[in-house]
Amino acid sequence: MFSFARMAPHQVDKANVVLILISLIIALFIPFELFLFSYAILGPLHYLTEISWLHHKKYFLAIPEKGQKLLFPLLIILLVMLVTVGKTRALHGTNTGMSITNITIFVFFLSLILIFIKRNSLRLGAIAIIAIVSIVMNMERETLICTDYNTGQKVSFVTGGQIDEIKDLLGQHCADVNKDNNFSQDVDFTLDYSYSFWVLLFSTYIPTLIHVYIFTLLFMLYGALKSNSVYGKIGVVTLLLAALFLLFVPVIIPYHISGYALKTYDSIFASVNKSFMKDFNYSSIANDIYTSKKGLMLARFIAFAYTYHYLNWFSKTSIIQWHKMPKTNLAVIVILWITSIAVYLIDFKLGFTALLFLSFLHVYLEFPLNLHSMKGIWEHLFAKKITLKPKAAK
Repeated sequence: MFSFARMAPHQVDKANVVLILISLIIALFIPFELFLFSYAILGPLHYLTEISWLHHKKYFLAIPEKGQKLLFPLLIILLVMLVTVGKTRALHGTNTGMSITNITIFVFFLSLILIFIKRNSLRLGAIAIIAIVSIVMNMERETLICTDYNTGQKVSFVTGGQIDEIKDLLGQHCADVNKDNNFSQDVDFTLDYSYSFWVLLFSTYIPTLIHVYIFTLLFMLYGALKSNSVYGKIGVVTLLLAALFLLFVPVIIPYHISGYALKTYDSIFASVNKSFMKDFNYSSIANDIYTSKKGLMLARFIAFAYTYHYLNWFSKTSIIQWHKMPKTNLAVIVILWITSIAVYLIDFKLGFTALLFLSFLHVYLEFPLNLHSMKGIWEHLFAKKITLKPKAAK
């Protein structure tokens, strides 16, 4: 086995405060470049080491061997159904959205079931129910967007996708923008899809910002509460303050994105930033993510959150236990990591595509750990500790 230096818990907590500050400072000066570096270099090593560790810990799930014989075949069947349901026409003229969202919803609630329900018979029934729920929750509705002929404001109407219904809505509410006595798509109106809060939460936020920031914060808070570490608590507060600073304090630092970063980020990640901007009512500057004040504030937070998420994991030497890792496991991880870096260097988009499955897999496999952290925090902060006093002798 390789021998690695292992820091004591209080040293790890101190190191994490420093890592937060380092991530923050670099994110202020080169946000897009830092994100791309962290995603391509630190990300793959994080996926590989965490998946290996979670596997060793049995994913923080207690599943008896008997239950596995029934449970896992059922899960495979349900996952295949969720993937293939895709854009199948469903209830009330709606479609189901991206299958990846169905899977995210399914796996999250599956983790809840496996942690909080102990009887396998109840688990099987609950799993079948959440498979249906994960499809129903992910309904998208076609939406007509046009200019109201009375107010001149943009308005939207949910449609059933029927042509006659769209024509009626156009005639009753929408202005003929170019005055040609004809309603032309993309000129007088557009057709888009609207999603519920739950779809946005599970498709956009949980696999990204919630995973790298909120779940990291909860993991740190749980550790600090368990160990009652002063530096652990300082780390949690520092992480909170860093996010508030980046998101709400407009820092004026001269910055111009490099040509490579612009080309790479624009082809892969820009749509996510634009989506975040629109969700928080910054639609007017959503296309200006590289130079606008709000766009840079968001970019700095994203770069900081991802970078520190990875560094926080690597600092947990007592958890990963590099010093106990067998040579074979470590060699495989290092070879795969170097290969992934090489692919990213050859073509960033190819690297992103090749490792996308691994990226989502580590998010999914971490759900039970995230829920354990939430449960542990609740028990430490709110659960009543009842002590039974012995009855007085008569």
